[in-house]
Amino acid sequence: MITLFVKEATTIDFSYLDEKRGLLGETYIVDIYIHGEPDSEGILLDFSDIKHKIKENIDFLVEHQLLVPSNSPLLAIDFANESTKQESVSVDWQLPNKTHIRVVSPKGAVSEVPTGRISENSVAQYLNKTILPMLPNNILSIEFKLYPETINGPYYHYSHGLKKHTGNCQRIAHGHRSKIEIYDKNKVSTALSKQWAETFRDIYIGKEEDVDSNFNDPNYIRFNYEAPQGYFEITIPRVSVYLMKEDTTIENIASHIHQKIKQNQPDLDIAVHAYEGLNKGAIKK
Repeated sequence: MITLFVKEATTIDFSYLDEKRGLLGETYIVDIYIHGEPDSEGILLDFSDIKHKIKENIDFLVEHQLLVPSNSPLLAIDFANESTKQESVSVDWQLPNKTHIRVVSPKGAVSEVPTGRISENSVAQYLNKTILPMLPNNILSIEFKLYPETINGPYYHYSHGLKKHTGNCQRIAHGHRSKIEIYDKNKVSTALSKQWAETFRDIYIGKEEDVDSNFNDPNYIRFNYEAPQGYFEITIPRVSVYLMKEDTTIENIASHIHQKIKQNQPDLDIAVHAYEGLNKGAIKK
């Protein structure tokens, strides 16, 4: 048997439900190991297939989705066919502190992982078991290793949805694990970076326009909108929400942070480096 490997083959950005922290945005780096016997041409699997076809399957299963632990007693999930014939899913997550999170979306925006808790290992095992049957018979096993970026500084987990986006960013509960660097006179301000990382800790960043004005509960906020993929809705504890007037793109997030700092400390010469997952983001000076 021989093993092929591709380190840092891709990254996945998604949100998941945690029993203590609620809704979390996350980013994992993905290493791929493929075990089997070479074919008649001496090839186990072409590297282009690893980088493209396997990545397509990963994206289909988890990328920009809400991952829910289907074996958890905290989860209730229901499927329904709407009049449009598009299958929708309703997810209810009851936290031990008696609060809850509810998401309604097209089925493709939610992935059930057969585990009691979402983690690097449980998501990797889900990918292992699901993707192996899609591969040629000479592949005996596949192994995914998932891990977060090592960040030596402030970072935050955030979830959001972009209703105007034509791709999967329109999904109302997807997110990222992102570092933030705020510079003052070309030097990182540890205090400001930590302040905004804490402000956005385990947060849902929502647009004011998407708040459901007909929903009245002082402890929760409901967002809903129609997007190209269908109807999306999320109800989440108010303490876990940060509201913006603008669409919650990374460009607007960086600009928003910059504006807020300048309002309070106009003499600072700042630059906000806001990341969206791994090695990408926006800079506002």
